[in-house]
Amino acid sequence: MSLPPDDLERLRGTLREEMERMHGPLLGGSTLVVALGLTNAAALRQARRRGHVAVALFTLPKRRGYFALTRDVADWLAQARHGLTPGSPPQKGGPDPQPSP
Repeated sequence: MSLPPDDLERLRGTLREEMERMHGPLLGGSTLVVALGLTNAAALRQARRRGHVAVALFTLPKRRGYFALTRDVADWLAQARHGLTPGSPPQKGGPDPQPSP
């Protein structure tokens, strides 16, 4: 099932706007964990170690933990909703995943 590109762009824009209004340009701590759909910080550490985090994580000087740009997380969520992220499990009611080449 293919969705129009403008639907993806509309969702991406809406998510970016709402998430940046709520959290600012940077996500970290429990907010980042929840936004990535993980259960806790240990799950984030494990996913990062295994290379299963789909957004760029980084550290900041004199700050503990990992951070991601809010817009990167919003983009990833929009792509996941439209079934465009590699390795994402199929969602009920969503598009069928694309077969791997």
